[in-house]
Amino acid sequence: PKQVILNAYRLISSTFMDNEVDEQVLINLMPMLVEGVARAHGRAVEGAILNGGGSISGLDGVAAIATAKHDIDGGSVASGNFATMTAAQLLAARKEMGKYGLNPSDITYIVSPNMYYDLLSDSAFQTLDEVGSDLAIRVVGTIGAVFGSPVIVSEEFAAESAGVPVAFAVYARNYVVPRLRGVTVEQDYEVMNQRRVIVATQSLGFEELVAGASADQPSIKIDSVA
Repeated sequence: PKQVILNAYRLISSTFMDNEVDEQVLINLMPMLVEGVARAHGRAVEGAILNGGGSISGLDGVAAIATAKHDIDGGSVASGNFATMTAAQLLAARKEMGKYGLNPSDITYIVSPNMYYDLLSDSAFQTLDEVGSDLAIRVVGTIGAVFGSPVIVSEEFAAESAGVPVAFAVYARNYVVPRLRGVTVEQDYEVMNQRRVIVATQSLGFEELVAGASADQPSIKIDSVA
């Protein structure tokens, strides 16, 4: 039988508040600082899942490359590539997933902000007011759907350049995020530096259960070309 080892890695973020700041400000900054540390964790986790980071490969490291690529400048688009993202391009990527792309409800598209703006001008892209709020409740971050599959926009895509992905088509059931406990937020006071330190930690990973093979790929990425 196949054995998959799930690894969790330590993620730590911190921020500081000097006594001098605390004494000069009329409002309590502590809730905003804690929120900032939590937001940093959220962005780091999302970025690691998409682009990889540290010991995590991310979708960029495991996804197969779609045949059609996004032309950045759009000046001279090679045959088979495209300058503007459309629902048809996402469907084409899904077709390359083989058996993993058969059920639309099992597929999730993750797109960059630029690709999202392109989709808004495509009549085949359905926004939430057309597909209903139930889809948004079931998939956090969903902004619409393409042929029955939810579309999520992420700000954590790397800047567009040759070889950098702008969208993913993912069979979500094939990926897990192993965790050890939850997020811990701790505070301490540094007497020598006269400041309070806030540290947030959690242990998690991102693992692929079954790797792609030949015509059956659990994830496809649409890369850019110059």
